[in-house]
Amino acid sequence: MNRTKLLFALLAVVPANQVLAAATDWTEVAPGAQLRAISAGAANDGKALVGLELTLEPGLNTYWHVPGETGVPTMVFATASGDAVLSEILWPLPERDSSQGFVDYVYRDELVLPIHVEAAIDAPLQLDVLMGICSDICVPVRATLNLQGDKGPDVVNGLRLRQALAETPVPFANSDPPLRDIVLDPETGALSVAYDPARIEPARVFPSFDGHAAVYSEPEVDASATRMTFSLLVREGDVSWQQSPLRLSFATPDGPYDIVLPAVGR
Repeated sequence: MNRTKLLFALLAVVPANQVLAAATDWTEVAPGAQLRAISAGAANDGKALVGLELTLEPGLNTYWHVPGETGVPTMVFATASGDAVLSEILWPLPERDSSQGFVDYVYRDELVLPIHVEAAIDAPLQLDVLMGICSDICVPVRATLNLQGDKGPDVVNGLRLRQALAETPVPFANSDPPLRDIVLDPETGALSVAYDPARIEPARVFPSFDGHAAVYSEPEVDASATRMTFSLLVREGDVSWQQSPLRLSFATPDGPYDIVLPAVGR
């Protein structure tokens, strides 16, 4: 059963008095792009769990936390009861798009970005959003979304957020990682990674350096189909980014994962 059918199947068995409107109105942030905020109460760690829900008409896209060569990353600034609070976007795996001659990491169609906010779930919450909405050109857009304090569980939006969390990488904890023997060339910035072809599709591996905007190419696979190499397309002015943690986000048949390594540069 696909996710849309699953959503409607679950809605059919949810009593109406348990479904609360923990969402803002839709806002048109660009032609063909609608945005709203949703909430589902508290996450397992006690933080408020909210999300940005975006619908995009065909031909439009927005971006991952590393947007690529041409994009604009989404940023969210949260305020609870008038005070700034920490927030963290949890990023589902993107698509790699090179259709315009550049490599970008994008989302299309419908998207929910889960956000952990360090605020009480019953506090009024304001989200100030900056994001890129792009087709042939990229347009930065801003929106201010106000969620009232939660009055109870919202089953429908809780389902949407759980679906988005299921598409968001979690730390890989198994002792047998499908990605290994990771080598960074300090001169060119190229990244070479051995992989298990039974568990990994190279096109669904996304390297990034925490806190930096280094952009990598699509991977080139060697003749043995067990090692892939990413060329560096966009680098920062010096090589300090090589000393930051390397994050490999990837899809497996069991779901998406992250492997985070300490500095691999030298």
